[in-house]
Amino acid sequence: MSRPIIVTGSHRSGTTWTGALLGFSGEALPIHEPFNPAYPRSWFADPPQRWFESVDATDDRRTAQMRRIVELRPPILKMATRSPRPTHLARVAQEAWRAADARRRGRRALLKDPIAFFSVEWFAETFDADVVILVRHPAAFASSLKRLSWQFDFTNLTAQPALMSTLEAGLAEEVRHAAAQGTDIIDTSTLLWRVVNSLAARHRDRHPEWSVVRYEDLAAAPMEGFASLYERVGLTWSTRSADAVSAHTSGDNEASVADGDKGGIVRDSNAAMWTWQDRLTEAEIERVRSATSDVWVEFYDETDWMPPQ
Repeated sequence: MSRPIIVTGSHRSGTTWTGALLGFSGEALPIHEPFNPAYPRSWFADPPQRWFESVDATDDRRTAQMRRIVELRPPILKMATRSPRPTHLARVAQEAWRAADARRRGRRALLKDPIAFFSVEWFAETFDADVVILVRHPAAFASSLKRLSWQFDFTNLTAQPALMSTLEAGLAEEVRHAAAQGTDIIDTSTLLWRVVNSLAARHRDRHPEWSVVRYEDLAAAPMEGFASLYERVGLTWSTRSADAVSAHTSGDNEASVADGDKGGIVRDSNAAMWTWQDRLTEAEIERVRSATSDVWVEFYDETDWMPPQ
């Protein structure tokens, strides 16, 4: 079994973009969000029922299912029965072909899955995986959730005692309060950002062999950033991959995406870093800055709140 790669972090942190650009190596097969409860073509035989499922080494069922994913053997029949729509069946057939072709070519599994974040230690230890964790500026995360009107039900976290035990006491209490009382979109984004990225900071300190990368560093210097990331996860940085990264990050591309677009990967990456300045009001930016200040200092400094002139 070839060593897998996982790209995770909070959702809306650039995991789709990063996973796609790593996939241009031609040496790994991108696999879309097995942990996503809403994704009908999840490669899990029985997909999670809640967001951010936390898995550990005691879960033999999930470990066996993930082993088949890492071996590029998706449960095609189970995937096919999840929807009778012809388009779904056609895409499942395409997934089966992609998996078979990747096995034949000896490619690695490349999981792009922010929803797997709370299971990343289990995944890395069980399957000897190369790990990439994306961190994105809290204001950019908040603006993305605001643009898409994406709320979050914190009972997805409180229903998992093992996951809650990984949080510091004060943060866990805030999560329980949010689950009981609800939050507006800004409070949702700031609390969720702190939950994920406080753990990302601990992962960075505990696992120096992992690649904990700021989205902004990749976006500001994509050629250098991805060349380094390719090397860290054992992929070949070739002319093909360099050309693909250049085309997907060029200043000739648009900086922003359409309001309904949640997965676009072709943009002016340098300019895209600062779209939050236009999407959030000054009052909202200050709310985000203040609410996340206990965690953003782990990854950012004052200059990261000031766009270039």
